[in-house]
Amino acid sequence: MTDTPAPLWVERTAAHTYTGHNASGATVRIGPEGEDGVFSPVSSSPSPWPAAPG
Repeated sequence: MTDTPAPLWVERTAAHTYTGHNASGATVRIGPEGEDGVFSPVSSSPSPWPAAPG
């Protein structure tokens, strides 16, 4: 196993929408909350997960 990080990159595909890529060929669409089929890093909805202690 190596400690060298694999290459990652993101490209803008539309207004407020991006696609993230890795060297293995995996992709993830990143976009605004409420758009189908995208990961949104920001959410106004409450989290379904309990808060971390401390």
